[in-house]
Amino acid sequence: MLLFGFGLIGYFFCFLFDNIFLSLIIFTLYCLFLVIHYNDKTFTHPVLIFTLFYYPYSTWYIFYSLLNLTYDVNVLSLVVQYSYLGIISFASPSILFEFGNKPNKVSKTVFTTAFNSNLIFNIFYWSVAALLLSSIFAISFSGLSSKREIIDANIEIVNLSSYLAIFLTILVSLKKKNDIDKRGKFILLDPIPIITLCIFVLLYLVGGERDYMFRIIFVMIMMYFYCKRTANFFKISLIFSLVVFAMPFTHMFKTFFLLPGSDSLQLSQLGLWGGEFAAASKNLYMVIYYDAIGGYSFLLNDMLRGLVPLSSRLGLESSARWYDKIFRQDVGIDGTSGWGFSLVAEGYVIDRVVGVIVVMCIVSCLLHFLHRKMESSTYWYVFYLMALSTSIYCIRADIANFLSQTFKVSGISIFAIWICTVTFEKIAQSRRKYEK
Repeated sequence: MLLFGFGLIGYFFCFLFDNIFLSLIIFTLYCLFLVIHYNDKTFTHPVLIFTLFYYPYSTWYIFYSLLNLTYDVNVLSLVVQYSYLGIISFASPSILFEFGNKPNKVSKTVFTTAFNSNLIFNIFYWSVAALLLSSIFAISFSGLSSKREIIDANIEIVNLSSYLAIFLTILVSLKKKNDIDKRGKFILLDPIPIITLCIFVLLYLVGGERDYMFRIIFVMIMMYFYCKRTANFFKISLIFSLVVFAMPFTHMFKTFFLLPGSDSLQLSQLGLWGGEFAAASKNLYMVIYYDAIGGYSFLLNDMLRGLVPLSSRLGLESSARWYDKIFRQDVGIDGTSGWGFSLVAEGYVIDRVVGVIVVMCIVSCLLHFLHRKMESSTYWYVFYLMALSTSIYCIRADIANFLSQTFKVSGISIFAIWICTVTFEKIAQSRRKYEK
C-alpha cells in the first residue's frame, strides 16, 4: 500500500514539474523499490519479474534520444510519465491479491504428477524436436537471407515452428518440474533442457528468432531459483545486466548462418541503445508525437483477436498490426517490420491515461491470478511460467498477442498434454487390472 502511495506521489511530481530528468529519476527509483519489495528470493512474483524487464523497454529509446539530442523534449517527457503510470497500474492489483491465502511454499506434495512414464514424454519430445530440425533445414536450404524474407516466404513447416517451439518448452518444463519434485533438487547439467536450448540456438542463428532461446533460459532460471530460494538482489542485478548486454549482441547474429561474413556484425551506439529494448518506448513516442487515437474498439478487437480461435480468418487484426500496416504508413514512416508495438502505447491510443491503466491492469490481474494458482499442480505452475515469459515478450506487443500466446498456444498445449497424459495413465491402469 505504501508503494502504491509513493508511486502516485511520484507521478504527481512528474506531472507537476514536467522535467524529463526528474521524471526519469523518480521512475527509476520506483522500479528499484518494486524489485526490492517483491523479491522473496524465489524469483516468481509477477511484479518483480515484469518490472525487471519493463524498465529497460521503457527507457532505452529515451536514453538513446538524450545521447543523440534528436527528440521533442515535451513528447519524451510524456513517454516517461506514461511509462511510469504503466508500472504503477501493473503493480497496483498486487494490493488486492495480497489478501487471503498466499501461494504455498515449495513443496513436493502440492503438485499433481506429470509424466510418470517416460514413454509419452519421449514420443512427444522427439517428434516435436524432429519437426523443428526439419524447419531449420528448410530455412537453411531455402536461399532466403533475412528474417523478413523467411516470414514472407510463408513456408508451412517454418510457420509451424513458432508453435512447436513453445510446445517443446512446455514439455521440457513439465518434465523438469516433475524431476525436481521426485529428486528434491535442481540438476544443472540436465541433457533434455540442454538439447532443447541447442535446437533453439540453431533456430535463432538460422531463422533470426531469439524468443524461444531466451524463453527456455528464462523458465529454467525461474525453476532454479524457485527450488533453491536464493534469488538475492545481487543475483537479480546480475541477471538484469546479462540480459541488457545480451540483447544487442544476439541482435548482431540474427540469421548468422544465412549471412556469413555480413558487415552487420558490429556493435555500435545504435546497436546498444537503439535495438530490442528501444522498440516499446519508441513506439510510445510515435503515437504521442502524432497524437494517435483509436478508442475502446481497439481493446475489444484485441480481446477477441487474442481469445477467439482462428480469429485471423474472421478478419480480426491486432493493434500491433494496425500500427505496422496503417499508422506508420499514414504518418510516412518507412517499413513495416522490426518495431512491434507497446502495451502502454496501446493504452494511450485507446484512451490516454485511462487506457493505459486498463491495459496494464488486465495483464497484471491475469498474471497475479495465475501466480496464486501456480501451486495447484505442475500444469498450473508451468502455465504461469509461460504466461509470465509471454508478458515480457509482449511489453513491446499488445493485448492480443499476450492473450493469444497465453491461452491459444500455451493453454491449449498444456491442456492437450494433460489429456494425453491422463488417457495414457488410465489405459495403463486398466491393463494392470486386467493382468491381475
